Amino acid sequence: PGFPSIAQRPAGIATMLAAGVVAWLPFLLSFDAPVRAADNGFTDAIADVPAVGTVVSSIGAYTGERTSILDYLSIFGFFYPVLVATILVALRPPAQGTGALVNRLAVVTGILFAAIGLLLPAPLLIVVGLPMIAGLVVVLRATNVTLELVAVGLATIAFGLTLIPEFFYLLDAFGTRMNTIFKLYLQVWLISGVATTLGLVYLWQRVRSLLAGRMLVALAAATIVLAGLTYPVVAASQWLPFKNPDRNWEGVAGLAWLEESGSADPATLDALRWLWENGTNDDVLLAAGGCSYRAPIGMPAAASGVPAIIGDDTHQRQWHLGTDWINPEIERRVADVNALFEQPTDELLDEYGVTLIYVGRPETNGLDGVEPSASCAPGPFDNASSPDFPGDGWTEVFSEDGIRILRRNTGE
Repeated sequence: PGFPSIAQRPAGIATMLAAGVVAWLPFLLSFDAPVRAADNGFTDAIADVPAVGTVVSSIGAYTGERTSILDYLSIFGFFYPVLVATILVALRPPAQGTGALVNRLAVVTGILFAAIGLLLPAPLLIVVGLPMIAGLVVVLRATNVTLELVAVGLATIAFGLTLIPEFFYLLDAFGTRMNTIFKLYLQVWLISGVATTLGLVYLWQRVRSLLAGRMLVALAAATIVLAGLTYPVVAASQWLPFKNPDRNWEGVAGLAWLEESGSADPATLDALRWLWENGTNDDVLLAAGGCSYRAPIGMPAAASGVPAIIGDDTHQRQWHLGTDWINPEIERRVADVNALFEQPTDELLDEYGVTLIYVGRPETNGLDGVEPSASCAPGPFDNASSPDFPGDGWTEVFSEDGIRILRRNTGE
């Protein structure tokens, strides 16, 4: 009693979606997503619509090779048989004279999915799309909220989300559907796990009078659990010999790892600890910068959280989507790092708000195999080795074995 009719449900779904958008408005209105708009008239027209314009205009059509059945089952094979069985068991013939329109639409849509899936080819339209349509039929026929409805509803949502990256993806920095699949599949995995658990309970209830049925459901549950437990064993056995053959359990503390792995000398470690303990939210570092994926150059900022003038230049390009202004900005900042180590002028220091200068191994010795470029200031900087650098207006706050940290005198 009181359960919405089929005609009322679209309005209810629309209301729920609108409520979700309103709840997230503070985030949606302020978040600058690293995506770019598709180049067509429609996206140009909606790009400035608040909250949803940026997202909708950054959705691209995917026309490449689709996911194979084997690839899909290698990820969701634990769940798929149970979810399909749950939907099929729940897909009972409707009461006479009810759901005729739903049935006809389901048949037509199913035929369309099968035809497109074979022609493209897009096998998931058949393997995932047909169970999704059947699940929608169950949901639309429901007259009250039951375990069956929740299990089937979640399974249907999981199948629907899986189909999205087969045809659409967000136009991010990579220009591929990789991140769209990654983010959606994570949600699908979680939803499928819950739906499978509820589905097993539902199937057990439906077959509990049949010994063979109970044995089959119990076997399915045990297989999923035991097979799932193999992953951490297999993954650990494969990963550890590659990443940590000596089985030195170093934890996730970065500074501790630098010490235990010997990846930094004692003076560098002490300097990084000083930055960690004494750096503030208002500090900015002058240090070697750019030079993508060169750990010693990024250590001071990474180990302390104190920002430097320029960090990993590749990531800057990536998450600014290679926009026209980002390359000149990277090159300008690299040039300014070089200039400041040559002569730290108040004008440039003030522009970046520099309060600390880090003179470490790269700054005085450079880095083997790394040459200066327009996007890389690796050192050595000639003046950095001088005991008189950087001149008046600075206080040496750390010094050990040739590594120095200097703080700018603010006059406070």
